[in-house]
Amino acid sequence: MLRPGGVVGYHTEPLRIEEVLLFLRERYGLYIDRLPPGDGFGLPSIQDRAALRENVAAFTARLREIGFYRDLSDAYITQTVTPRYVIDIHGTTSGGKG
Repeated sequence: MLRPGGVVGYHTEPLRIEEVLLFLRERYGLYIDRLPPGDGFGLPSIQDRAALRENVAAFTARLREIGFYRDLSDAYITQTVTPRYVIDIHGTTSGGKG
C-alpha cells in the first residue's frame, strides 16, 4: 500500500497486519477480523469469535505463502506485511520478490 509523501508524492512501507485489516475494512468494506456493524449482527458469539480468529490466521497464512507477510519472531513489531516493490521517500525503487 502506498503512503503519501516523498519525492514522487508517495512511498511504500511495511505495515502491521492490524493496519492492513483496518485499511481493507475502511477502503473496501471487507471484514476479516470482526463482524460488520449493523447488517443484523449482534454481539459476536464464542463460535463467531473462533471463526474470526480462523479468518485472520488463514489470511496471514496466505500472505505468508505469497511472500508478503513476515513474522521473524513473536515480537509484535516484527510481524509485518511488506510491499512487493519498494518505493522509498527519495523515489528510488527496488524489489520484485516473486
